[in-house]
Amino acid sequence: MYTVSEAPTSRNMVNGYDEIVFRNNKLYMYGYSYDYNGVYNNQLSITRKVIFENQDTYKQEIFDVGSVRGPFTLETLDGRDKTYAWFEKELDISKLEEGTYTLYVYTKTSNAENYDEIVDVLKALKEETTINDKDYKITFNRSRGNRIELSVKEA
Repeated sequence: MYTVSEAPTSRNMVNGYDEIVFRNNKLYMYGYSYDYNGVYNNQLSITRKVIFENQDTYKQEIFDVGSVRGPFTLETLDGRDKTYAWFEKELDISKLEEGTYTLYVYTKTSNAENYDEIVDVLKALKEETTINDKDYKITFNRSRGNRIELSVKEA
């Protein structure tokens, strides 16, 4: 379990995405996750997971998403290397139980470790599909800082 309570302070973590869509009956995610002052220059020293946490039961489903080079270099004021701050993966979410899930990213590197919600700063994300008699919908929750949520319901 990565979350046990609400964090008492703000975090130095930045989570974003380039693309979140349904394809091949999976959820495709292409995004980035890094901590300010974190170093992301060694792909082998990075652990990254996307966590789907059921908002009612707090049950978590955890997917290893690894790290890849991104389509562009992330320039930050800390001057630290963010080469492998990106991730890209198709996630098989077909076994998720009904409910609404908050999406978190957990990232650990040689000098930083953190987790935080994925948010939709453009307020444009809205994806829907049906997989194995379940309806899946990705949206952003305006009242919770535009965090990205997944709802799963029987079709």
